[in-house]
Amino acid sequence: MSDGETIQLKVDLSIGLANAKQEDVIDSGILKADWDAMTAEKRDEAAREVWEEWAWEYIEGGWDVVEE
Repeated sequence: MSDGETIQLKVDLSIGLANAKQEDVIDSGILKADWDAMTAEKRDEAAREVWEEWAWEYIEGGWDVVEE
């Protein structure tokens, strides 16, 4: 691997409905050298942050107040 190579993550998001799932392979932006230096806990934290940023690109919703 080259010095500037980054970690690729396979990510997914579903809402519990049939065919309501999105999967992608994304560039985490985390250098392999930095990833290799991380503890398992730090890797999990970094990957979760990348996943959350990716997931918010697919999530849209809202709410309205319902008068009784």
